[in-house]
Amino acid sequence: MKADPLSVTYARALVELAVEADRLRPVLDEVRAFAGLLRDQKDLRVFIESPAISGGSKRQVLERSFRGKMDDLVLDFIELVVQKHRQFLLLDIFAYVEVLYDQVVGRVHVEATSAVELPDSIKEELTGVLGVKLARTVVLVNKVRPEILGGLVLRYGDLVADSSLKTSLEKITHNLYSHKPGSELIHEN
Repeated sequence: MKADPLSVTYARALVELAVEADRLRPVLDEVRAFAGLLRDQKDLRVFIESPAISGGSKRQVLERSFRGKMDDLVLDFIELVVQKHRQFLLLDIFAYVEVLYDQVVGRVHVEATSAVELPDSIKEELTGVLGVKLARTVVLVNKVRPEILGGLVLRYGDLVADSSLKTSLEKITHNLYSHKPGSELIHEN
């Protein structure tokens, strides 16, 4: 995931505070809930992100609406971001909090693309093998794309392992067209 450096800085600060307070999981839950509100409640998002509304007014509404209903650490963090006029970064910050949470707990997400839905037994086996290879807990997401014809494409971060039938056929086709018959023959005078 590529993120804005400022979003990453804020996300790191929140995660570090949550780890220090031994409240990482509750903070993550609150971050997910508030991010969901921002995505689902357009009025809230417009209110929070609007430069026409003062930070003081936003803080008052946040306090009345969320104090006592939300983890204080998260609410204080949101208020700080609003005070610093960075409220437009909240969703990016929260998305990167998810990434940092995974790093802290030793979890990685791997996308397995196949032509058909993988059976649960294959998913479990693949998750186990990848977990051992990566020395992490693997969360496997199976995406179905019939156009790959067969095989499997694995994505982990920026790494891609493509053993799809479509890619194999494309390589064969490329090799056939790039081969110049007769060029390997030696002509003697």
